[in-house]
Formats: sequence, C-alpha cells, structure tokens
Amino acid sequence: MSGIWSSTVASPLRRIVRVEFAFEIGSGLLTEVRRLQSLLGERDKAIQDMKEEKDDLDKAIEALRSGLRAQEQSAGGL
Repeated sequence: MSGIWSSTVASPLRRIVRVEFAFEIGSGLLTEVRRLQSLLGERDKAIQDMKEEKDDLDKAIEALRSGLRAQEQSAGGL
C-alpha cells in the first residue's frame, strides 16, 4: 500500500513544485523585461537629448558661417 500512497501523493507534489518553479521563472523574466524596458527608455531619452544638442550646435555653426560670410563681404567692399 505504501507504494500506491507515495505515488498518489508524489504526483500532485511534483506538479506543485513544477508550477512554483514556472512561476519563479515567469516572475524573473517579467522583472528582467521591466528592467530592460527601463534601460531602453533611458537610452531613447539620451538619444533624443543628443539629437536636440546636435540641432542646436548645427544652428550655432550656421549662424557663425553667416556672420563670417557677412564679415568677408564687408571686408571685400573696403
């Protein structure tokens, strides 16, 4: 009888252990996905900030070029 009893009890226990293990894996994966999403958000913000800074620098360069052209033209007229 003990053989039947142990297999009857062991099967549900193994199932419980497998379910708990799957839950732990799922929880770990969900935590990792959230962490990676956060990193992607930080990366996207950094990229956006760099694009804005580049745009500002491009405008400053164009303003300097325009000023230089104006000075060259006025110096050429002298």
